[in-house]
Amino acid sequence: MSKENLINKINQSNEFISSLSMEDLLRLFPKTYNHDEYCKNIFAILEIARRIFLCIFPSEMTKTIDLNRLEIVDTKFISNQLRINLFDMLYRVPLNEIESWVYFLIEFKSNNDQGTIIQLYQYVNTIWMKLWNDNGKPDDFFFPCVVSMIFHCGESPFTGIINIADQVDLPANSYFRSSTINYKSLLYDLNTKSKSDLPEEPIVNMFFTVHLIAREKDADEQAFTLFTKFQYNIRNDKLLAVVWDISLWYLCTSAKHFTTGMYEKLIKLTQEIGGKIMTPSVIETYYDQATKQGITIGETRGIAIGETRGEIRGESSGRAALSRIVTRDLRRRFGELSAELQNRITETQSLGKLEELSEFALTCVSLGEFETALD
Repeated sequence: MSKENLINKINQSNEFISSLSMEDLLRLFPKTYNHDEYCKNIFAILEIARRIFLCIFPSEMTKTIDLNRLEIVDTKFISNQLRINLFDMLYRVPLNEIESWVYFLIEFKSNNDQGTIIQLYQYVNTIWMKLWNDNGKPDDFFFPCVVSMIFHCGESPFTGIINIADQVDLPANSYFRSSTINYKSLLYDLNTKSKSDLPEEPIVNMFFTVHLIAREKDADEQAFTLFTKFQYNIRNDKLLAVVWDISLWYLCTSAKHFTTGMYEKLIKLTQEIGGKIMTPSVIETYYDQATKQGITIGETRGIAIGETRGEIRGESSGRAALSRIVTRDLRRRFGELSAELQNRITETQSLGKLEELSEFALTCVSLGEFETALD
């Protein structure tokens, strides 16, 4: 069954998820992850989206809409170009008192983009024109309300413009402002939240917390604490277990600081939980898939996984693997390396030194600085 069909069936019936095998669930996840893909996979499951919207939309808004009838709008319905270029999610939901639909456009951001509000307004216009054309361009056509929200989780608070009028060079005279487009987006900025500010609902809390800890130096310890906190819920809520899967995969492939010990702890924890979704073999599968895709995890983690499996890795193979990791990470950051530098890395005999270099390759500011550390 394809990923698209899996998500459609999950959205048709929450009970369907209980019948899925581990192999089915793994089809929900891409081989590599970034912030936008992580968010999109979470928001693609309607029940999860409902729970998130109840927590982040203004209460005055949620009281007027029927979130039980929330639908995902396929962006290819709007525009093939829109479908290709965006990571956004587009939904529609009926109002409670009148038979009218409201559209919600969610834009995932991990950086400060001053042009975001212009981009969102362009998308709104595209949606309106498509719906108007499909209805034969009648004179009495009413455009539906399209509410946009920027969901931001960057390394610093979002400082972009959220009201399009604020990006227009206007004279002081208020007349010009009243005659200018005034489109404002909602903003939910996780960077301005602390863990104590987050909603208590388990799925939403786990999803939001993972964003906050992904870039922390003790991400592994915080992740273990988070998963321990929800282990009872995970045993009894298949939907939360899927969020666990997606979040763990995101952390394993995207967290800036994720140490060897984390894998060992997660394997022990999943053995205690005894679920069929998150098992030691699945964690090992994540590691194998990530390293095959060249994700920067660090060979020391791979050694820990190998030891957990009971595989004995010789010192020479460990050195060779670490040398490849160091060389690969430097190439990704600084481009091709000189033959001399590659030879110096390969000829380094100390495993301890190579482990230090594998970490420093991710943080050094230049090849010169790295070469100094290599001496």
